[in-house]
Amino acid sequence: MEANYRLTENFVFGEFWSNNFGKPKVEPPLAFFKDIKHIAEQLQIVRDILRVPIIITSGYRTPEWNASKSVEGVPGSLHLFGRAADSRAVGVPVKKYFAYICRYTDLNHLGEYITAGFVHTGIMDNFIVFKY
Repeated sequence: MEANYRLTENFVFGEFWSNNFGKPKVEPPLAFFKDIKHIAEQLQIVRDILRVPIIITSGYRTPEWNASKSVEGVPGSLHLFGRAADSRAVGVPVKKYFAYICRYTDLNHLGEYITAGFVHTGIMDNFIVFKY
């Protein structure tokens, strides 16, 4: 599928592709598309309410990128399966953005990274909230 494939009014598929050590980004396996689209749809709800751009800082990750020093992601991360995205809302404090995600979406794996300036969102079978 093309990187510019529109998932929602403001998100395209390529925003969720894995970084690749300065080389072209890596497209997720097609089996992950449904969950990536769902995350985009949920973040679109928040974007429409806040009326500011939302930047995806990390979506799907290859195992190599997840394990890299740039990421230091946990083994088994939801990012490896297209079930998570890290993002920030332009000009919106992390705590406020986090609160809006909690209130207006059905995403249920939520992390607040105050000093790093982003919110982790994901899809799991149970509800988990964490802070860093």
